[in-house]
Amino acid sequence: MIEKLQTLDYHVLLKEHLEQHGKPLRPVKHRNSSQSIDSVVHCPKCGAPSSYLYANNGDKGQYKCKACGCLFSHKNRYARDVVLKCPHCTRTLEKIKVRLDFDIYKCKNDDCPYYRKKLQTLTRKEKKRFKSDPYAFKMRYIYRKFRIDFQPLSHRSPQKPKVDLSRVQCSAYVLGLILTYHVNYGLSARRLPP
Repeated sequence: MIEKLQTLDYHVLLKEHLEQHGKPLRPVKHRNSSQSIDSVVHCPKCGAPSSYLYANNGDKGQYKCKACGCLFSHKNRYARDVVLKCPHCTRTLEKIKVRLDFDIYKCKNDDCPYYRKKLQTLTRKEKKRFKSDPYAFKMRYIYRKFRIDFQPLSHRSPQKPKVDLSRVQCSAYVLGLILTYHVNYGLSARRLPP
C-alpha cells in the first residue's frame, strides 16, 4: 500500500488561524538559547521556518511544528513523497536494509495478520527453533523498493530487451512491485518439483 503524504502551506495555516481565533499564530518563544533551533531546519509538512518549531523532546532531536502539529526528527526532516504501508495491517513499513539497487522494508507489527498466520503454520519443531533462532525464519511481510535508473539500461545494453523499460508508463513504485512479484514468483516456482 502506498500513501501519499499531505503537504500544506504554513502561510495558509497562519491565515486560517487568524480567521478562526481572531489573532495571529505567534512564533515559538524559546526560554533559553539552548532550546533555539537552527535556522536551516523547517517543517517537512508545511514548510514553516524554525521560529515555529518546538524542540519536542529536549536535545534529542525531535521537533514539533506549531503551525501544523507535524512531529519529525533531524534524520527524517526532508519530506518523503510517499509512505509504504503493510497491505495486511496498514502499519507503516520500516526500512531495514539498503542494497545497491533496492531498499528492503519490513512490517514489524506483532499483531499483523500475515505474521500471525505464518506463526500458526509452523510445526512444533519449527516453533521450538523459532524461539531460539527467530532470524532463521522469514515470518514478516517484506517489500523491496527498487532504485534502478532505467534510462541508461536501454542505451548501454548490446542486446535489445524484450521490454523497453524507458517506455514504461507507470511510477517507479508500481514497477518495483511488479519486479518484486516477478522475482519472488520465479524463486518459488524453482522450488516446486518438475
